Amino acid sequence: MERSIKMSAVAFLRWGNSTGCSSAEIADLLCVVPSTLTGWRRGWFQDHLYAQPRGPRIEPIDGLNRELLMAVFYLAGPGISIATLRDMFPDRPRAELEDLLKRYRRLHFRKHRVCLSLLRWHVPGAVWSMDFCQPPQPVDGIYPYVFLVRDLASGNQLLSIPIPSRELRHVVDALRVLFTKMGAPLVLKSDNEFDAGFVSRFGDDPQRIVRSQLAALLDEFGVTPLLSPPYFPRYNGAIEAGIGAFKTRAHLEAARHGHPLEWNCNDVESARLQANEQSKPWGFDQDTPDIAWIERSPISATERAAFQQTVSVYQQELRQEKQQDLLEGIPLGPKDIASIRRAAICRALVKHGFLSIRRKRFTLPLKYKSA
Repeated sequence: MERSIKMSAVAFLRWGNSTGCSSAEIADLLCVVPSTLTGWRRGWFQDHLYAQPRGPRIEPIDGLNRELLMAVFYLAGPGISIATLRDMFPDRPRAELEDLLKRYRRLHFRKHRVCLSLLRWHVPGAVWSMDFCQPPQPVDGIYPYVFLVRDLASGNQLLSIPIPSRELRHVVDALRVLFTKMGAPLVLKSDNEFDAGFVSRFGDDPQRIVRSQLAALLDEFGVTPLLSPPYFPRYNGAIEAGIGAFKTRAHLEAARHGHPLEWNCNDVESARLQANEQSKPWGFDQDTPDIAWIERSPISATERAAFQQTVSVYQQELRQEKQQDLLEGIPLGPKDIASIRRAAICRALVKHGFLSIRRKRFTLPLKYKSA
């Protein structure tokens, strides 16, 4: 830019001299000293005003300091500040540290991208989710837990019932009533606490009989269980979000009656009804969960059979693909089988139009550190 400006000034000087103007007059028009303008013209004839780098020459960083700098980046992360780097490397120029930090952050962004999956459930009544939540104090002083069931497509909170314990017998009784009254879903999402096929490593499972009853109940109504991966609660994030909103509403309802820390059954049921009647999880101009649930179409026996058949086909294909990666004669482990089942159910939901998934890769924001 500096060279371009000087070249333009020299061109203007030559044009002005050709029209009879003096160099002093042209320098006055350009607001520069005449000797400066003359020096630019002389430089044009010498080297065409070649732009020379400014400032002292910077010696390249040696190998030891570069390794130390990389170690600092590795320990502190890309959020480290320039001020901290200058304190640690006072003999290096600021511009060099800024350039190295910029290059390291660019590399970090390229290598540490995460995949965000956006799930859209399209058919109300097809997929439910269930979980427990714990109020601040036992409900009515008796029930330390609340069992919740939510329909994912409509966002309708189907059930929020206080229970005395997390035993699965309460779950079996509640689900049987729901299946009979509202119709059974195709898929029921939950974490591994509700695993009907759980086998204890120690041989003693006090809920073994109840787990078999839960499995029999799901099989009776043709419901496919979809279990979350171990230690991965966000896989069932829809019910987790519903639990957070439910707790807020229950707290406000209890506070309105003067006992914010002591919920009762009325507060729990009022929170569920408010969530279904007033919330609009899909946008302010969309239907409430109650309306979306009322307008649903029941799942037919043909749809249920076709879905289960698709799950079996995908499960067999994935099992064969997984087995090819193992040595001959080595069977699949429990984790592999669970992973295959999750993937098969997911593919079947997408194929039948119950679910659509959009994925996008992005980099998490940096956490800046001053020291």
